[in-house]
Amino acid sequence: MVSKLAKFADGPKPPARAPSATKPTKGTGKAIGITVRFDPDDWQRMSEYAIRKRTSLQALALEGCSRILEDEGLKPLKAVAAAR
Repeated sequence: MVSKLAKFADGPKPPARAPSATKPTKGTGKAIGITVRFDPDDWQRMSEYAIRKRTSLQALALEGCSRILEDEGLKPLKAVAAAR
């Protein structure tokens, strides 16, 4: 005699579905988060520097990226230009 569980497992399989269209999830909000990895010693140094300057690592990263763009003759980042 076959158990009810075995009958259930061998029952009809659902029909295959067409893949659903997915919406993009990156770059759709006001800000996009990224991860930056530091060597532990460098992270410690940067954290201490940020504290001394009364700012955040986020602000330091934005300023640094903006300076790279400006050094190449490009417009600074919007957030940095607005804060100046």
